[in-house]
Amino acid sequence: MKKTFTDFVEGRLPFDVGIAPPLHQDLPIVMNSFLILGCAICAEVTATLALKAADGFTRPGPTIIVALGYGTALWLMSTSMDMLPIGVVYAIWSGVGMVGAALGGALLYGEPLNATLLTGIGIISVGVTILAIGQGQH
Repeated sequence: MKKTFTDFVEGRLPFDVGIAPPLHQDLPIVMNSFLILGCAICAEVTATLALKAADGFTRPGPTIIVALGYGTALWLMSTSMDMLPIGVVYAIWSGVGMVGAALGGALLYGEPLNATLLTGIGIISVGVTILAIGQGQH
């Protein structure tokens, strides 16, 4: 039986929510949960970058982007937690979000990226990859 996003939102999961499925089992569900998490991270990074542009919430356009971005990000993150372990979701969320914010700050605001920062970004990327791979091992 094919599961839809609505099935997940309404709580009709093909497994116990307290235990994430192994990666080799229910692969489409796990991949969809990572896609949802990726969308959450994009929304969070967008909101974080708009936060700087909001200038203390004195500029309405960026302020609206901040509110919508964080709201969307938290909703999508909570949805992915229905299908993945909290520790994995939060580690990937924070690691990829930090990398996205650092790179976005450099591109949009001209913030410096030196060798030390780039090394840190590389280490975070390796750590997030290890966590994602470890998700399938029990």
